[in-house]
Amino acid sequence: MNNSKELVSSLFPENVTVDKNNLMIGDLKISNIVEEFGSPLYLYDFDTIKQQYDDFRQTFSNHYGELDILYASKVFLNLPIAKMLNAMNVKFDVVSHGEISLLLSANISLSNAYFHGNNKTIEEIDLAVANNIGAIIIDNLEEIEIVDEISSKYKPQKVLLRVTPNIDPYTHEKTTTGLKDSKFGLNMDDGSAENAIELIASKKNIFFAGIHAHLGSPINFIEPYQDAIDKMFKFIKEICIDKHRLEFYEFSPGGGFGIVSEPGMVNPSINDFALAISESIKSNCEKYSIDLPKLFIEPGRSLMARSGLSIYKVGSRKIIKDVRTYLSVDGGMSDNIRPTLYDAKYFALPLNGLDREFNDLVTIAGKYCESGDYLIKDILLPKLVRDEYIVVPMSGAYQLAMASNYNLAYKPAVIAFTDNQIKLIRKRESIDDIIALDAI
Repeated sequence: MNNSKELVSSLFPENVTVDKNNLMIGDLKISNIVEEFGSPLYLYDFDTIKQQYDDFRQTFSNHYGELDILYASKVFLNLPIAKMLNAMNVKFDVVSHGEISLLLSANISLSNAYFHGNNKTIEEIDLAVANNIGAIIIDNLEEIEIVDEISSKYKPQKVLLRVTPNIDPYTHEKTTTGLKDSKFGLNMDDGSAENAIELIASKKNIFFAGIHAHLGSPINFIEPYQDAIDKMFKFIKEICIDKHRLEFYEFSPGGGFGIVSEPGMVNPSINDFALAISESIKSNCEKYSIDLPKLFIEPGRSLMARSGLSIYKVGSRKIIKDVRTYLSVDGGMSDNIRPTLYDAKYFALPLNGLDREFNDLVTIAGKYCESGDYLIKDILLPKLVRDEYIVVPMSGAYQLAMASNYNLAYKPAVIAFTDNQIKLIRKRESIDDIIALDAI
């Protein structure tokens, strides 16, 4: 396999290259970096994050006009990432007390954040409203009453309504969120969404701005967005504007845009998604004589995945004749549960020796005590030996956010490549860190 340079240019961060059959970031050999920081190791390229953000903003702006790009904090958030994104004027969506508190700790104004979630607590809502949250995305009828009551202590609060348009995004059932059988949002087909609009219209301490939907992730087709937008604008015109006389000026079809994460995948481009969404909104606004709303999108994994690499050390090899060969590494489901949880697909390369023949069919297994602990099933690699390193691209989203201490695993160190140098942005966890939480 000697298309390594082509694979690196399509799947890896912007600053990763192949030099003398070794993977480099900038002018640094990645295997040397891992020797310094240990493995498993996560490496973010900040330039790639900035480039992806610029691509989304420029492409959607060209097709639509004014918009906001919201960073899904659940993708991965810590102080350095939050401050870097805030410096780029990225806004945030938050779903918990922890995410709200981290933004406050980073001195980021909550006016640049939207608060999502299907079960926001009274304490979380109070914290958000007290700190001037940009908007609350209403997810159920009970929440309307709670937000209205809390806002009476502060000032009127902007809200949007999350609706479930019952549109199939053709993705994994565990990452589908826009069908009627969803814990998220108000159903548009059974009157629930209309009941919510009626209740919002009756309240004095909240004011309606628009509606939001999120169909799921990853979505590899443009048609679900078009269908959902058509259905949402019919609801906006007939229920929000005509029936309840509410102003409408913000709109979001969500995000969940699919990305290419392994060789051979075919997927719509950012331009394909931007064009389809923009044209659908514009045609509906023309159809119903509605002014174009402020658009916000939530790219989620498609904004961050390519910026991150996860790096592992090879350990044991187990050959089951006529079945498969397991190549185990020093990480797995404790730092990347996505393959186990919903069959997420990944690709890998060795850090060094890329000129070798890729003729060893293996399954990359994790080291933890579950049969479902694997990273990649059936991938061709060179014949790797113990203590070599493999790198998994497209690792910048959700992996660290879902990391656990299963088997008392230590969460990995996280480093960033920024300003042509490596910077530690999260220390490797230790047993002392874990034990410190225990009450004896």
